[in-house]
Amino acid sequence: LLPRDHQIELFYRSLRTNSVIVLPTGCGKTLVAAMVASYMQKINPRKLCAFIATTVPLVAQQCDRFRKYSNLSTEMLYGERRTDNKIKKLLDGKWQMVIFTAGLFRELLREESIFIHDFHTIIFDEGHHAVGGHGYCSIMDCYRSCVPEQERPRIVALSASPGSGDTVERCKTLFRDVAKNFEAQLLFPRSPTALESLERTKQRTKLTPITVTATAGQTRFIACLNEFISDNLRQISLTNFTTRQMRSMVGNWVTKLPIKEQYFWLELAGVNEICTLFGLDVALKEITRLSERKPALKSHFQSFGPAGQTGSRVPKITECLCANLAYL
Repeated sequence: LLPRDHQIELFYRSLRTNSVIVLPTGCGKTLVAAMVASYMQKINPRKLCAFIATTVPLVAQQCDRFRKYSNLSTEMLYGERRTDNKIKKLLDGKWQMVIFTAGLFRELLREESIFIHDFHTIIFDEGHHAVGGHGYCSIMDCYRSCVPEQERPRIVALSASPGSGDTVERCKTLFRDVAKNFEAQLLFPRSPTALESLERTKQRTKLTPITVTATAGQTRFIACLNEFISDNLRQISLTNFTTRQMRSMVGNWVTKLPIKEQYFWLELAGVNEICTLFGLDVALKEITRLSERKPALKSHFQSFGPAGQTGSRVPKITECLCANLAYL
């Protein structure tokens, strides 16, 4: 497969510095990455290349592409495929290119089964995820801790969209954050020849959906998740209803009748949800505080008896609450 002009330009530029390669979907980011990996393997034959993807389907997809685009011996590793034998082969240099999920790569680094300096190049797919607490950022933290600096691998991140924002300035900020987290430069085609090549490629590109069958582990996980949600849907709905209604009530005291407000807390919203969320002591204090603030509520609550822990009001309110709490 012959690279196009825009891919050749990005290949040479990415050899000089850590880079975030930005190209539209279908315009050849993976081929550029394969060219970089192949070149770096020639000059670092005792080291490996790592390709990091966010999901198992992407790992499988990119593994197929690297086997097509390069002559590197390539294997994929993720949680379900991890075995002692595969880790041994990895450490023995059985493969030149290994496609990992971010989670497994981070786990192997944490276990010190592998080290950053074992690799000459680390390629990140969907590089725009490298913000906040994403796993890519954790991997880059390990990269920064690798000393001496000359042993650090080349970083290549791929992205069709480094970020999105409500404004142009927000988009620029996201671009800069991604590049900073990778200690890299954003690379776009810039020469007239490369731009013309990219435009021709975009016009010819036809996107084809790829269907990936879920693994046995993924199928079991989805089944367990569906069962959990079904079993707990009523409680989840009640909790959501309670919290929304409580927020609404806090902001709308003036429009509600005081007694209705109090009964909302005790009955309408469900006392069990209130106490589950906040704890029995907090619920008692909140109810008492509200009753003291509202004259109509104050007279209503005085019917429970004297206030204070030694009086009869708190025990009676507690009894009222506990009547609705099967677990107390």
